[in-house]
Amino acid sequence: MLWGLKALELSEPEWGHYLMDKINGFVESYELLERYVPLFSDVFVLTYPFYLVFVYLWAALMEKLEIKIASLHIFFTVFFAGVCNQVVKLFVYKARPSDIELSTEGLIFENVPVRAFPSDHASVSMSMALGTFLRGLYHKNIFFVISGIVFFVFSLIMSFARIASWLHRVTDILVGWLIALVVSFVLIKTPLYDILKEKLYKPLISLQVWLFSLVGIDR
Repeated sequence: MLWGLKALELSEPEWGHYLMDKINGFVESYELLERYVPLFSDVFVLTYPFYLVFVYLWAALMEKLEIKIASLHIFFTVFFAGVCNQVVKLFVYKARPSDIELSTEGLIFENVPVRAFPSDHASVSMSMALGTFLRGLYHKNIFFVISGIVFFVFSLIMSFARIASWLHRVTDILVGWLIALVVSFVLIKTPLYDILKEKLYKPLISLQVWLFSLVGIDR
């Protein structure tokens, strides 16, 4: 409840239940998949900060300003997609699949938030993929294009795994993807890109250069 307003409660449509049953039926028919699919529902998220930090530090070492800007742009694309997700959750309530209560073993099931709509993992992973791919596409950088494609595959696998692990329903994933799509295009194709570049990215880079100078690194 926010400001005295009750959140809108949603339920999964029939076609969503149908697809979820099909996905889970497929996974449960293979012992190997059933055993390892839960691992893929989280693991790819861990690669994102390492990737962004590596790219930024490499750009600093090589003194490539545009690559620094690109890494910050990708980070804030993911950040703003995550913020939009949380805003939606303030006004919309949709619980996780009840079957999660039957499978509570393992790290990924500990302290899982009750609200499942939209999926944070779907939004974060797809905004990472689209933010990286679109930055490479519109600024003609093949490294980011290829990275974006790899992250897109990660997002598909992770989203499938979260449905198969009873962590999300199909519409949780689809709306998370939709938010990522809208945020990614708005931040790269509107005047917001230039505003963020001048008012946020470049000041952050100036701060990084100053901090590095304190330890004798002129980058």
